[in-house]
Amino acid sequence: MNATSRKVSLNLPEPVLQVVEKLAKERGTTMTEVIKAAVLTEGLLHDEVRKGGAVYLEREGKPLRQLLK
Repeated sequence: MNATSRKVSLNLPEPVLQVVEKLAKERGTTMTEVIKAAVLTEGLLHDEVRKGGAVYLEREGKPLRQLLK
């Protein structure tokens, strides 16, 4: 752990914890890294929407739906 990290405690519902565990296992990483990536992604999305952007989900180049606006 580096000097800028702090240990925190989270209370997560079981379904959320199961997703975090699944992602960590599939990615070969830790639950901490999965949660860190999720928080950083949420921060990026939040900032873009706040600036007037929108976030879309697409598959094979075809838009499926708008996620955030």
